[in-house]
Amino acid sequence: MSVRRTLMATTILVVAGFLGLALLLRLWPHAMATGDAAVAEIFVLHASRGAWALGPYSQFYWNHPGPLMFYLLAPLYAVSGQHAQALNVGAAAVNLLAIATLLRLVARAAEPIATLAVSVALTLWLMRAPETLSSFWNPVLIALPALLFVWLGATVAAGQAAAIVPLAGVGSFLAQSHVGLVPPVGVVWVVALGAGWYRTRQDGETARQRRWWRWLAAGGVLVAVLWALPLVEELTEEPGNLTLIARFFASAPPGRRTIAQSATMWTAALIQGMVAGFHQPIGVPLPVLARPGTVAAGVALVVLLTAMAWRTRARPGLSLPAAFHLLIVLVALAAIHRSPGLVGDYTIFWLAPIGASAGVLIAAWALGSLIAGAGARAAMVARAGAWLPAAVLLLAVSLSAWDLRAHFGDRSPRPESQSAALSRQTRDGLRARGITDPVVDIGDGVWVEAAGTLVQMYKAGEPFAVDPAWTFMYGRPLTWARCHTHTLRFAAADVAGVGETIAVAGPVRVRVETIGTCPGR
Repeated sequence: MSVRRTLMATTILVVAGFLGLALLLRLWPHAMATGDAAVAEIFVLHASRGAWALGPYSQFYWNHPGPLMFYLLAPLYAVSGQHAQALNVGAAAVNLLAIATLLRLVARAAEPIATLAVSVALTLWLMRAPETLSSFWNPVLIALPALLFVWLGATVAAGQAAAIVPLAGVGSFLAQSHVGLVPPVGVVWVVALGAGWYRTRQDGETARQRRWWRWLAAGGVLVAVLWALPLVEELTEEPGNLTLIARFFASAPPGRRTIAQSATMWTAALIQGMVAGFHQPIGVPLPVLARPGTVAAGVALVVLLTAMAWRTRARPGLSLPAAFHLLIVLVALAAIHRSPGLVGDYTIFWLAPIGASAGVLIAAWALGSLIAGAGARAAMVARAGAWLPAAVLLLAVSLSAWDLRAHFGDRSPRPESQSAALSRQTRDGLRARGITDPVVDIGDGVWVEAAGTLVQMYKAGEPFAVDPAWTFMYGRPLTWARCHTHTLRFAAADVAGVGETIAVAGPVRVRVETIGTCPGR
């Protein structure tokens, strides 16, 4: 089959799959998001309705550098009729694309033993963490793309110019979605491009050098496009979001941790997918402890990666992946040690699949060294490398479908949840009183439920405005100051307050209070 026919067939399959998923979602009952999921849905709504320049919100009152993850999730969400579960399906699609790209990459650009190592590492990750495949929480969503990024860096460093564009795209996705990935992405970009250009120049082939510059230009154009919205926001707002991030890290004192304590967190993040008790992050700070045994495991990983990179330097298909695993984990250690305040389990979760990949890569190299003289066994490894990627991709698709079942359930009617009851009562209460465009006040401890109600109002086009102090969480489209006649207050049900109660569900009470009149209303 020609390249053109293959591309056409792939395009048709992708479009048909996209439309089929959108139709299925439209036929399925809607779920209601609350808390962080509701805030993410609000940001996807912003992206689907116009230019949106900010990334996920941070607890430090700024946003991560850019909106790329929301633009990736927005198409299926919009076509499905703003279905909350479309975000889970979109996250699964992002992870499957990362897995498929990684498997294709190593099968074409690396040695069979590296293909075997990646296949085993992905299988280990899929079996240990299947629930992460459909999560659109940014600390989880970036994990598998971060692993792909490491291998893309090694591929570019090997002189494969065509990998520059995906390296630029995946790196931009990581850096925009999680500010903690900015240092690793920047270092890998510089080292990969520098090493790749050096290798290309050493080759001495003029046509290859021209090809390198063409792909580099294409990568530069892609980076400019992907970062255009954050840069425009930075230049037009005062202060811009990137300025807020820079001020935070410039002014915040470094974490008061010893290197042993930072190394303990770092090693635990790297090996968590290979030890008992693994679970995906739940948003809690990591304990500040110094455990010599854990630190020794991290040191051993660094030593072994260094030894592998040096001993296999004549085989770039092995030495460069080892070197780039080593590079990114060392940059991560430096970033963890410099990080201000507490380090959360979600902050460095992205290191887990990279640690698994590094461990399996070292084991595969050691095994390959033992059997290198046995031709039959080496041939067996090569044959396994031919069918393993397809088997791993099939496993990933199957586990993604199984994981998504938990988000969809069956189509039978379900009892109304407390969050859904609060949203229904609030919106009905506003309509019954003829109240439009209230200013929203969110009390302590009820933001999770408030976000669930507000995303439903935003989806339905029911105007409101949140206090500007919440801009980092709701965005300027929902915090613009206007003339308002009423305040909509979300508070704990047992807290006394003024105004008329229009909704009570679980621990939350919603009141409305008249605050004035507006001309023409």
